[in-house]
Amino acid sequence: MIPRTHLLIVLATVALTAAVSVYAYPRLPNPCPIHWNLRGEVDDYGSPLTMAMIAPCVSLGVAVLMAGLPLLGPFRSNFEKFRTTYGRLAVTIMIFFLGLQVVLLRAAATGTVHIGPTLCVLLGLMFAVMGNWMGKIRQNFYIGIRTPWTLANETVWEKTHRLGGKLFVAAGLISTTTGLLAGNTVCFVVLMSSIVGAVGTSVLYSVVEYRKLGQIDDLAHDLVH
Repeated sequence: MIPRTHLLIVLATVALTAAVSVYAYPRLPNPCPIHWNLRGEVDDYGSPLTMAMIAPCVSLGVAVLMAGLPLLGPFRSNFEKFRTTYGRLAVTIMIFFLGLQVVLLRAAATGTVHIGPTLCVLLGLMFAVMGNWMGKIRQNFYIGIRTPWTLANETVWEKTHRLGGKLFVAAGLISTTTGLLAGNTVCFVVLMSSIVGAVGTSVLYSVVEYRKLGQIDDLAHDLVH
C-alpha cells in the first residue's frame, strides 16, 4: 500500500540509520550512556553495541510494521484513498528515527549535546510535518485520531482530523521554538502539555461532533456532562 518511491526512501533511511551506527560504534565510550533523565543528565549506561543497535532495530521494526498494517484489519480499502499521505507519514517517522540516532550517538560519544532541547526540536518538527497531512488521513484502525466516535462516523473522522492537524502543527511549532530557546525541564513541560492539549482537544471535539449528528452513546454523554 505504501507507494514504491516512499517505500524505497523508508528502506534507505533504515539503512542510513544502520550505517551511522556502524560509523559511530568505534567512537563510543565503554560503558556507554544509553539513557538521560529530564535534566539531561546520564542516568544509565550500557554497552556501545546496545547504543549502536537500538535505533536501527527499532526503525526496521517500525518500517516492517507500517508496510504491513494496510494489509490487515477493517478499512483496508481506505488506505488506497490516502496511500501517498501514508507514504509521507512513514518517511517522516523514519527520518525522525535517523535524526534521533544521530543525536543520541553524538551525545553518548561527546557529551556536548543538550538532549532535552534537541529532542524537543526533533519531535516538534515531526509533529508539525505530520499534522500538515492529518486532514487527508481516512478512517482506519492504526493511524490518526482513533476514538469510538471518529471510527463510528466518517464525517466525524474528517472534521476531527482537520482540526487535529491544525492543533498538531501548532503544538509542533511551539515545541520546536521552545527547544531552540529553553532548557531541559521547560522543554519537557511544553512538549508534553502541547501534545496532550492537541490530543485531548481533538478527542473532545470528536465527541461533540458525534453528538451533533444525533448519534449519542453513554460514553459520549458521560464525557460531555
